[in-house]
Amino acid sequence: MGYKMSKHVSLSRFSSYFLLFGKHPIPPSSIVTQMDQIVDLDSSAIWARVIAKRVALFKRVMPMAMENLSIAQHRDTLWYAHTRGGSYKPKVKQFDAGDFVYI
Repeated sequence: MGYKMSKHVSLSRFSSYFLLFGKHPIPPSSIVTQMDQIVDLDSSAIWARVIAKRVALFKRVMPMAMENLSIAQHRDTLWYAHTRGGSYKPKVKQFDAGDFVYI
């Protein structure tokens, strides 16, 4: 994300995301201002400073994302166990003569 969404001097100040998808990325508003800098890949000092800022940002954001991911995985595991356990019975829709149906 840090590389693909950054505007690069070597790419005429476009991000590789923009050049690949034809639209600008829509990152969360909390990190838009921090990712709006142009990264000059030829200058190692600028590159190191920008990466250090992004590392600090992702150290703060990644635990929340991983917690949400773990909650979603647990929910999906429970749903899979419920549907594959034999006790799940899908609702069967009964149609009457004259009902419109999609074929």
